[in-house]
Amino acid sequence: MRFQRCLPLVGLLLASLVTAGELTDGFQNALQTDPAFQGARAELEANQITAKQAGRAYWPELGLKFGDRTETGGSQRTIQIAQPLVSAERLTTLLGASSLDLKAEATLQQRMDQLAVRYFATVTELIRTRESLGLNLRKKEALELQTVAAKRAFELGTGTVTDQRDTLVRLQQARAEEQGLKARRAAAERQFLAMTGQPAQPDAFVLAHKRRSLVLPNISQLKGSLLQHNPALIAARQDERLADLDVWRKRGAFLPQVNFIAKQTTISSGGSANYVGVSVDFPLQSSSILAIDASKATARKSVADARAVEQNAMLEVERLYALVESGQVESDIRLDAIEAAQLSVEGNKQSYKGGVRSQLDVLNSIQILFEVQDQYVTSVLSMASNLVSLHSQVGATPATEILMLLENLLF
Repeated sequence: MRFQRCLPLVGLLLASLVTAGELTDGFQNALQTDPAFQGARAELEANQITAKQAGRAYWPELGLKFGDRTETGGSQRTIQIAQPLVSAERLTTLLGASSLDLKAEATLQQRMDQLAVRYFATVTELIRTRESLGLNLRKKEALELQTVAAKRAFELGTGTVTDQRDTLVRLQQARAEEQGLKARRAAAERQFLAMTGQPAQPDAFVLAHKRRSLVLPNISQLKGSLLQHNPALIAARQDERLADLDVWRKRGAFLPQVNFIAKQTTISSGGSANYVGVSVDFPLQSSSILAIDASKATARKSVADARAVEQNAMLEVERLYALVESGQVESDIRLDAIEAAQLSVEGNKQSYKGGVRSQLDVLNSIQILFEVQDQYVTSVLSMASNLVSLHSQVGATPATEILMLLENLLF
């Protein structure tokens, strides 16, 4: 039995065909480079080996023993092959092999989803800082023009020194903000390089300012998919099954262990003895009763843990679903706000020339324009981030598929 995923979210964004691009390519590099995920690959290998060991619980055992014979002198050699026939411990170990294998694959899928969230957070910060620097540059250019205009107006006697100073203050603020944004961009680029092993190209991840079509499946469909494919829930359910098997393992301590034995003993003085038969062991220990009680408590805990994982995942899906839905509406509204702010800037400039508005009104309108543009970028990136997190909770679609769709949604 293998851990598999279906693709119910593949068509949720756009009906048009989507191909891999810079966002997906970066994630593929991260899968090969990111140290945390490389550790997850090693973890998978170790867990799969453990599962294979459990699947061989009923394999025969070979024993070889050398020793001295103190009573007669000389030495002896004993070769023994034991085939387990009845063993509660081995049986429960064998039954748990499939759960160990499923848990191993689900754990790797969790690590991949976590990498996708971390990777997209890095890309989001890179986009945000680049967009903010671009907006800040345009704001500086607009303020520099206003500074020249305020100086000219003062020289002509139609403006005041206060207008000049107000404009200069806003310009200096924009210049100061630029330094912080450059530092943030450099940090984001270093993080991207560390995660993917490749530098982010200067012209990569350019956010498109457009209205986006996003159609999510019904929330009940996503919840149903979560119950089948959420890797954290799958791992918790396997822990629950393994804990239940451990209870039976502990109870089996009171049952006999039966092995088929084939043994040959050779003495250095020349004699030998052969034995073929069945051995029966009764490994009774007083601590076994306490071990049963402890395993029962662990089983109850695993049941509660699985329920908690399911409940938290359901609540998180509902929260993220609402955020993605509202995020699309919000981004469209902020596009309208940008258009209105642009008209406001032009209107205030004309009114200032006509003596109806002050220079401060013009400066405020310019500031508002770039604020709503920055808010638009933030709303789009937040919606996309919530979509990636929603995918990781539902667990039905591979991360690469979601990132391919985000190529079309964002760029």
